[in-house]
Amino acid sequence: MLALLKQTLFRNLINFLIMQKTNFISGLAIILILVISTLDLSGQATQPYYTATTNKIQKPNELSFRVKLVPAGETIFHLMVENRLQKKLQIQISHPDFGTMIDTTISSLEFSRRYNLNEAEDGRYLITVSHGKEKFSGEIELSTVTARNVVIR
Repeated sequence: MLALLKQTLFRNLINFLIMQKTNFISGLAIILILVISTLDLSGQATQPYYTATTNKIQKPNELSFRVKLVPAGETIFHLMVENRLQKKLQIQISHPDFGTMIDTTISSLEFSRRYNLNEAEDGRYLITVSHGKEKFSGEIELSTVTARNVVIR
């Protein structure tokens, strides 16, 4: 929410500077201060929109399968699984409030699906691919942003 507020403030400042035709250098200095304030300087990397974590048992490159989550639009993502050993893999997509939305088992060499979450509720969705103790978890967050503009003529 704070990032959205900063983005809105940043856009409004640029529009104000353009409309007021103020000193370009002063405007750039203010923009630079705003950009620096949005950076996470705590030494920890900020998480991107799509994140993927694995359990502590095995690292991602040690799993007998590979999983790839690729954004394909604002509410669409592509899930690709390479099941080299053709094990029985369980794929689940769940929401903390609504429970498991998708529960599928595969054993094919490759699995590729496109999921459109256009009508899904806002929130964090957990994508899990597992076989026994091997587990891949990825998280996708949906949030609806409503923009309101005031135009004075």
